Order: sequence, then C-alpha cells, then structure tokens
Amino acid sequence: YGFRDVDPEEISKFVGNNDFVSLELTSNFRSCQNIINLCEKLTGRRDIIGQVTWLEPKCFIAQYDSCPTELISTFEKLCNGYKNNTIISRGHSILQKFQTSASKLNNVQKLALAIKLFDPDDMDALEKSMTLLSEFIRHHLQECIKPNSFNCPQSIDSNLAWRRFLCSSLKYFTNNNLKQMTGSWSNWVRSAKTLVRNLSSQKFIIQEIAQVISPL
Repeated sequence: YGFRDVDPEEISKFVGNNDFVSLELTSNFRSCQNIINLCEKLTGRRDIIGQVTWLEPKCFIAQYDSCPTELISTFEKLCNGYKNNTIISRGHSILQKFQTSASKLNNVQKLALAIKLFDPDDMDALEKSMTLLSEFIRHHLQECIKPNSFNCPQSIDSNLAWRRFLCSSLKYFTNNNLKQMTGSWSNWVRSAKTLVRNLSSQKFIIQEIAQVISPL
C-alpha cells in the first residue's frame, strides 16, 4: 500500500467510524489466481477466485524503432474480426504520437491534424485540435496574440468568442468532409484552401473576427 500512500489501519478506523458494512470478497477480477493464492497463504483466507492466468485474449508485445505509427499495421491485424476496437494508453501524449509520424509539422499539416483530431466529446482532443488550428491561423495573420488564449489576436476583445470561432470552424471543416482523408494529399489541400478562403464569410463568424481573419 505504500506507493498509494494508504495506511490499512487508518482505513479500518474510517470504516468503523462511518459504520460501513463489510462484505466478504469472493471474486477478484483484477488479479490472476496465482496472486490470489499467495494472498490466501498470507492472510489465511480461502476460496477467493481470481482471473485465470491463461484466459484469452493473451497479452501481445509489439516493439517499434522510432515512432508508434510503425505499429498500426500490427494492431490492424490483431483487430481483425472485431467490430469495436480501441487503443488504451496511460498517457495522452503517447496516443497523440499515433496521429502522425511527423516530428515537426508545417502549417498545412497542423490544419490537417487539427481537423483529424477534432472530437467535441473528448476535451483533451478538442483542446489539441483548437490549439493546432489557432497556430495555423496565427501563421497567416502575423498579429500579436494574447497569452494562454489559443493564439487569440490582441484585436479580438473576447477570448470566449475566439474559442467559439475555433470550435465552429472545426465543425465547418468537418461538415465539409475535410475529416475524410481517403483521397490524395494534393486534393485534400486544394479542398482545404477553398474552405479556408471562404471561412470569413460564414454565418457563424461575428464581424469582428471576420475582419481579423480576412487575410486567410
């Protein structure tokens, strides 16, 4: 319990002080039977069932040389036959490495990745997406920005209005099929440039922001 900074005696006291009901553990789905057997010997308990060590699916180990994107084809093979799959990671920084193998993104690549990552239901992905889009826009505006505000130009009074603009713009790109990156890169860039040029004329953009982004 040390690495979690948990004192069993304090826990027992807390349980007693709050009149909690103690329920006997009969199944443990987080530990394999070998660990359960050891715990039984140490505590004198019996008949606790843990996960069977040899249950399927087994754990696979895959190694990459320089970037996690090298393993995508391996994961695709392992996922054959399954409808719903997900990559689980302890850190979002690791998951983000699966999005692109490029270590330094040029401005158009930032726009592409911003659209690819866009997910209104995932706050971490949404923040990353809005940051990338704001960096793309900042590159073209050449205007001073406010700190910690998704590169909001100094001439924009409301940081909230700027964030709404970024989110609405990402929806605009997504609704116009830029998230579908199945064709050639040149065709995608051509479509993206057209949509970016028309961005300032969209109804969801307030006049103040429309004037600022007119150089796009």
